[in-house]
This record gives sequence, structure tokens and C-alpha cells, in this order.
Amino acid sequence: MSTVATPLVYTQLWMIVSMASFAFIQQGGASDEFYLHVHETVASADEHRRRCHAATYRTTSAVAVPDRTDFDVLQTAVETSLGADDWAGARRLLRDAAAR
Repeated sequence: MSTVATPLVYTQLWMIVSMASFAFIQQGGASDEFYLHVHETVASADEHRRRCHAATYRTTSAVAVPDRTDFDVLQTAVETSLGADDWAGARRLLRDAAAR
């Protein structure tokens, strides 16, 4: 038995995929300086991460987060709640945002 995907299935899949943004956290010039970056596609996020790494800035992996995420609140948490080299905390913030 073969399965044929209907346009409706593709539309539903596109809607699911398009309801996410891709975020990562970059360390700035100081060990306790962090920035949130949000992209519409994982490819764009990964390209930005490569540029950060080329400039010797560390980053988390890009994580799919819902578009309904309040990115201003998340940025504030990134700026105020992470300590020096707090990569576990950075990953936790993204993981928590993705789970909402």
C-alpha cells in the first residue's frame, strides 16, 4: 500500500514549520555578556552562528521556539540572568522558551 501526500498534508506541515523561529545565544566580548539572536529559518540561524564562530564568539545551538515567544522578555532574561560562561543557563533559557 502506498501513501500519497495530499496538498492539505503539505499545507499543514508548512503551517507547523512556519510557526517557529530559530534562536541562539551568543557570548559577547566579555564572559558574562550574552545576546539573543532570532531568525526565521534554521539555515539563516546556522549561517549567523558560523559568522560568530569565525569572529571567535561562542554560541549555543539554534533552537526552534514558538513565534508567540516574547523575545523582548527572553532577551532581558539573557542579559540579566546569566553569569560568566553560563552555557548551561543559556541552554536552559532556550529549552524553556521552546517548551512553551
